[in-house]
Amino acid sequence: MSQWYAISCDECSDEIMVHEDWSNPPTICKSCKAALAAKWYEVSCSKCGTSIRVHEDWDRKPDICKSCLEIERDKWQTKSCQGCGTTIKYHVDWDRIPDLCKSCVAREKAKWKSKICKGCGTSIKYHIDWDRIPDLCKSCVAREKAKWKSKSCKGCGTSIKYHIDWDRIPDLCKSCVAREKAKWKSKSCKGCGTSIKYHVDWSKIPDLCKPCVAKEKAKWKTKNCKGCGTSIKYHVDWSKIPDLCKPCVAKEKAKWKKKTCKGCRSTIDYNTDWTHEPIYCKSCKDRFTKKTISCSQCGSTFDLSMSLQIKCHQKGWNLPTKCHQCKHDALLIKGAIGALRDKFPFALETTIEKRGLLFTDKVAIVRSKKTGEVVAEVKMDTEGFIFTDRVAVATNIKNGQRLSKTYEGSDGLFFQERVANTHDQKTGKHTHKTKNKKKGFIFQRTVAETTNLKDGDNKKTSTEGEKRGFIFQKDYLKTDKDE
Repeated sequence: MSQWYAISCDECSDEIMVHEDWSNPPTICKSCKAALAAKWYEVSCSKCGTSIRVHEDWDRKPDICKSCLEIERDKWQTKSCQGCGTTIKYHVDWDRIPDLCKSCVAREKAKWKSKICKGCGTSIKYHIDWDRIPDLCKSCVAREKAKWKSKSCKGCGTSIKYHIDWDRIPDLCKSCVAREKAKWKSKSCKGCGTSIKYHVDWSKIPDLCKPCVAKEKAKWKTKNCKGCGTSIKYHVDWSKIPDLCKPCVAKEKAKWKKKTCKGCRSTIDYNTDWTHEPIYCKSCKDRFTKKTISCSQCGSTFDLSMSLQIKCHQKGWNLPTKCHQCKHDALLIKGAIGALRDKFPFALETTIEKRGLLFTDKVAIVRSKKTGEVVAEVKMDTEGFIFTDRVAVATNIKNGQRLSKTYEGSDGLFFQERVANTHDQKTGKHTHKTKNKKKGFIFQRTVAETTNLKDGDNKKTSTEGEKRGFIFQKDYLKTDKDE
C-alpha cells in the first residue's frame, strides 16, 4: 500500500503531503502555487498579435512570440570584418551593416582627432588617415561656399566659378586662359638682347624691353613752342629739334601755297607771309641767273635780268646785245639817217661802230649803198643842264659840217607814240618825223618810217636793219625811198 509523506514548500516552507507513487511530486504548496499562477499574465505579440504568457518577475519581458522569435533569429547573418577578418553578426533589417568588428571600430575611433576651426574657433573632428585635413568647420565651409559665385567666360561663354574675396576676378575660363597663354611669344630686345614677351594679337609688337624703353623715355625732353608757347616733346637724338608744336606747324604748312613757274611751268612752293611771291623756280633761277654783258654798240656794260633771259628762251629769241640806251637811241639814229636820204640822191647803208679806248661811244657810219663810200656819220650827244636830252647829230664826212639834229618827241592825242623829230642845223626848222611801223602780214618786221615835212612829198623813207655774214654776222641799216 502506497505511502504518503510530507515535504516542505519551496516558497513558504509549509508542509506538503506527497504520495510516493507520484512521478512529478509538487514542490510548492497549493497556496503558493495559486500565488505564483497569479503572477502570470498575457500580452500580444508585436509581430503577429498572438497571446504571449509573461511573468511579472521577468527582467526582460518578450515582445514577440516564439514563432516570430524564430523568424527574427533567421534574420541574423554573419560576415567577415574588413579590418581583421573575424566574424561579425548583423541583422538583415539594419540600415547600416557594419564592415568592422567592435575591436576594429575601437581602433578606427582612436584615429579620429580634433582641432580648432580657423574660421570660428570651434572644435573640428578629423581622421588621421585623411589626405586633406580640414581647417574649417562645416558652418564656416558653408559660409565659404556661399562666397563662390559664377559668371560667363568672355571668351567662350561657359560658366566660371570665382570667389568674391579674390582681388582679380577672372574673365576667362581655364581653357581660354590656356589659349591666351599660347598666344604669348618671346623675341630679343633690339637694345640689349634680352628676351621680351609679347602677344601675337598686339597691333604694335615691342622691339625694346622695359629698361630700354625707360632709357628711351628719358631721352624725351620738353621745350616751349616759339609760336604759341605750349610745351613740345622732342627726342635728344633728333638731328633737327622742332621749334613749333603740331598746331603751329599745321598753321605754317597752311601758309604754303603752290603756283606755276613762268619759266618752265613747274610747280613752285611759296609762303603767303613772303613779301614778294616767287615768279620762277630755283632751277630757272640757277639756269638764268642775272648776268652783266658789254653792249655791242657802245661797249658799256648792262645787266640781263632773269625774266628777260627766260622770256627770250621761251620765245626762241637771241639774247639782247644792245644796252637800253642804245635801243633808246636807235629811233633817233634811224630818224637822222632817214632825213639824210633826202640830202643824197642814192640809197644809204649804215653800220654802227664803237670808237674810243677808255670811254667808248657808238658812231653810225653812213655809206652809199651802191659804192660803199662814207658820206656822213651820226653821233649821239646830250643837250641841257638840269634836264638833258639825247640828240642824234648828223655830220657831213667830207666837210665836217653838221647837217641836222634829231630829238625825241611824241605824236597823238589820246594814244601817244614815240617819234624822232629831225631839225635842220642851219635854219633850226622841223624837217622830218620818224616813227616805228610794223610791215608784213605773216612775218612782221619793224621799220623806221621817215616823213619829209618840208617839201610836202608823200613819199616816205624806210630804214630797217638786217644781218649779214655766216659765221660772224654784222648789223646793217639800209635806208631808201619807198616805191
